[in-house]
Amino acid sequence: MKKRFGLITFFLLIGFSGIGILIGYIYTNSIIKKDKVFLDAKLNELFDDKISISDGSKMAYEGFFVDNSNMHYSFYSGGFTVYDLTKESGGFVKKITSSGDLYFKEPESVYEPPQYFNGYRITGGYNRSNYRPSVQKCYDSAYEFLLKGNDTDRKLSYTPDKLTDIKNFPSGFSSDFHFTEQQNHPSEFYFNQSGSGKVYTTSYELNYTEEKSYYAISENVEEIKKATLFNLSIGGFTGLFVALIVSFVIKRISPHRGEHFDILNVKWRNISDNSVLTIQPSTLGKYPVTLVLENLPLKGSAKIKGNNIEISFPNAEYYYQIENKGLDILELKDLTSNLIVVFERLGTNAFKHRQSEITKPMGIEE
Repeated sequence: MKKRFGLITFFLLIGFSGIGILIGYIYTNSIIKKDKVFLDAKLNELFDDKISISDGSKMAYEGFFVDNSNMHYSFYSGGFTVYDLTKESGGFVKKITSSGDLYFKEPESVYEPPQYFNGYRITGGYNRSNYRPSVQKCYDSAYEFLLKGNDTDRKLSYTPDKLTDIKNFPSGFSSDFHFTEQQNHPSEFYFNQSGSGKVYTTSYELNYTEEKSYYAISENVEEIKKATLFNLSIGGFTGLFVALIVSFVIKRISPHRGEHFDILNVKWRNISDNSVLTIQPSTLGKYPVTLVLENLPLKGSAKIKGNNIEISFPNAEYYYQIENKGLDILELKDLTSNLIVVFERLGTNAFKHRQSEITKPMGIEE
């Protein structure tokens, strides 16, 4: 019985530990997925359900004309910066556009030569303005075009009040198990990419530079390892604890519990008064007892602790100690009277056979 119970306990420990570890693994995957959903929702909130968002800033322009004709304006500080963030290839492309030098296509003024009639100058002899836009207006117009587009082609990506988020991206866009980091573009294979371009008008060309970076969400491997190990350990230890509880409960409720299970569920005839005592297996620690005396059944209960048996009936209690037990003979010592009460398995005549063996003359064999 002990061997069987030990085997049951072993399989319970293995089974419940495995179930606990599996639950820990499933739970870990669940919270990692929820964590990814949380970060995705945070990013979607940034994009306002758009594919691309942009914002920018302007500073005072400081520079000078590098030629006497005032056609090439070189600035050394200030200017404008436009920030774009676009969902692309499973990640995000951040583009920073910065202003550069300005080139006018025509001079600021044109000299009109004098015209004469009959020796008199009637027109000309002065510088005529070309009414080209100012440097400030050129930069402002280029900024507006790069950020918002023009009247015929508006850029829907312009999103006011997103400058700080786009500028600092990916800072602030991480979670417990994921973070956004710079990576190589999966199809264009760049980590950082620089380029340049121009804003064209009939009056000027304004150069600008572009820098592109690709970002994508990555798993925080170290935190995932820690969470996985923790949850698997908790699951495993919880499974062990549950298995021990179940094992204890099984042991407690097992019908054949204790070292005297062999006397249970047997009809024992009392040799002295011919009453028949039956102790039934129990699942609650107390054993149902039936005593049949003169064809009248009496119901009660019994407790078995070690070699002591306590039998209770509605109107009487008996305290016994097991003195001897065999396959068909059971001898109990009445702890109240100190008398030995002998029982035999009903229908075996075991007591009579034992008595005949004791009284049989030596040397005689049946």
